[in-house]
Amino acid sequence: MKAKNKIAAMLTVVTVGVTTSLSSVQAFSESSNSENKRKPELVFPVISDVHIDDGSTADMNKFRTAMDQLNKAAPKQDAFVVVGDLTDYGYATEYDKFFSIYNEKKQADVQSMFTMGNHDYWNGLSVEKAQDRFLEKSGMDSLYYHKKVNGYDFITLSPENGNTHGLYSVNQINWLGEKLAAAEKENPDQPIFVFLHQHIKDTVYGSDLWGTQENKELLYDTLKKHPQVITFSGHSHYPLEDPRTIHQKDFTSVGTSSVSYLELEPGKLQGFHPEGYRDISQGMIVEVYNNEVIIKKRDFHKDDWTGKPWVIKNPSKKNKFKYTDDRDQLSPSFAGKDKASIVKEKSTLRSLNVTFPQAKDNVLVHSYHITAKNKESGELDADFTAFSEFYLDPVPKNLEFPVTGLKPGTDYEIKVQALDSFNNSSKKVLLADGQTKALEMVSAQASPSLVTTGESTTLQVKMKNFGNDSVKGKIKVDAPEGWSVEHNELEYELSGSEEKNLPIKAIPSKESSGSSQFTITAYEGG
Repeated sequence: MKAKNKIAAMLTVVTVGVTTSLSSVQAFSESSNSENKRKPELVFPVISDVHIDDGSTADMNKFRTAMDQLNKAAPKQDAFVVVGDLTDYGYATEYDKFFSIYNEKKQADVQSMFTMGNHDYWNGLSVEKAQDRFLEKSGMDSLYYHKKVNGYDFITLSPENGNTHGLYSVNQINWLGEKLAAAEKENPDQPIFVFLHQHIKDTVYGSDLWGTQENKELLYDTLKKHPQVITFSGHSHYPLEDPRTIHQKDFTSVGTSSVSYLELEPGKLQGFHPEGYRDISQGMIVEVYNNEVIIKKRDFHKDDWTGKPWVIKNPSKKNKFKYTDDRDQLSPSFAGKDKASIVKEKSTLRSLNVTFPQAKDNVLVHSYHITAKNKESGELDADFTAFSEFYLDPVPKNLEFPVTGLKPGTDYEIKVQALDSFNNSSKKVLLADGQTKALEMVSAQASPSLVTTGESTTLQVKMKNFGNDSVKGKIKVDAPEGWSVEHNELEYELSGSEEKNLPIKAIPSKESSGSSQFTITAYEGG
């Protein structure tokens, strides 16, 4: 071996079972919509939040897809309504792209109606000029207006600035009250359709966070005088699958979801924008039959209906309302054979992965409450809620979630409880016992240095036991070409909270040259 031959060695440290992620799972989705042989008196699609963006063609493609499916599902439309956020920023070029698609795809005799959304103001123009652009591009006569379609009243509102929560002025709301009173006087039992971008506060799913703020009491009180009102609103992007997307108390409110992408309430493990949120695209078709309104929910991303249609019979009769806050008292349930388990190979120092089958519910399993109880202290070291991923197509049959924030080398009891959209919780809970890893490979270094001059190098592997019990295992060393090691597999044992350096002698051969990389893997338990 020549003394002048310099060998550089790099070390890669690998600890088994560290990586955690949500599982990629397949699933099931309900599709139901029977053909109705009755001829409707009125048919109109409602969509929202198309968000045509100059910087992307994705939303244009989604809009084309939506228009094609709506035309196929409803070949004879009387009206077509878009309740705001036609564009992402209200640029003239974005409006041009929107209407190039809309005018190509819309049916010849349809009455088109559009409201402004907050995004349609976000172009740097003054409020007045942003409104002028909307009116010019959309062809609407005014910011809020009333139309008759096949004898039914359509009242369309628009926010009067770009604030996220929307401003509906006293003047606009008073105008609304006048139109509602006139419509009810003419046809006391006939539904009145009201369209606006932001939800009415404290009505549909998402309105608690994304509903109107200013003048909200006046707006609600104006509508509540007329139980036959059915409002349609977007803005939140919340999905149509959740039963709270339709709401009845003093009148009927309907959330329209979004053509562009999905959003959800904050505070869940998957976040406000869960994985795959940009793949979700939804809208609806409304059919009216002599005092009965049927709302069919469409998944454009899978070219199918989602769930059963909402049916509103006698919309003027409050005592007939069925989509109320207290409509569901039944709890979700796990099957008798259902069990939760820990994915051992994914256990780390501070996390455990729990997997379990989905519970069942009469309407929808919305989420799961998951806790991790430290068996030694009795404390909950983890406590969180995760979506059931009901918004995916197909919905997963089994779920897997990382339970993080745990203590090393500790025994835990993981508890899983199912929740539906109305906060009913499963009586049965699933339990799983697991222990976090106690071992961590803190570092690996070459001594005296990474660069050697024809001499052997000692790889110093520092191990630490973070638990209270002793830990046994093995260290495996994969040497690069041109190197050999004295022990390519080394057993170790560390007592509770012990830290130890394990030396491994690495020897270069005569043919060694250039940079080389060692891979050191630590296994707990042999």
